[in-house]
Amino acid sequence: MDGSHLGGWFPCKVALSNKVRQNAHVYLSDVSGVLETKMRVVVEVMHPNGTTLQIIGVVEKPITSLKNYRYVAIRIPWDVGLTLAKLVGVDVKKGERVEIHNYIARVKEVSPPPLR
Repeated sequence: MDGSHLGGWFPCKVALSNKVRQNAHVYLSDVSGVLETKMRVVVEVMHPNGTTLQIIGVVEKPITSLKNYRYVAIRIPWDVGLTLAKLVGVDVKKGERVEIHNYIARVKEVSPPPLR
């Protein structure tokens, strides 16, 4: 399914944590309300200089407690998260959590969750 109807560009947060396990997430507003757990999505992320990157991720969980909006946590590959951090000049050290607010993002494509 094409995600062009899911909205435009919105501020997002890229979070990297390697305290126990290496986790990388993109936290994005779900304006349309159609993103569900385990959906595969293609997220287009725009760098502050205008360069766009496409990332394939999996919706991990909806977050409804942030500022009266519905947000989703999209799990992305660790290496992609490190690349996003390095592109804006943020160094990720072992044992710390890093949050990056320099990007904007939009959902480009959505695939339904797999059948059980």
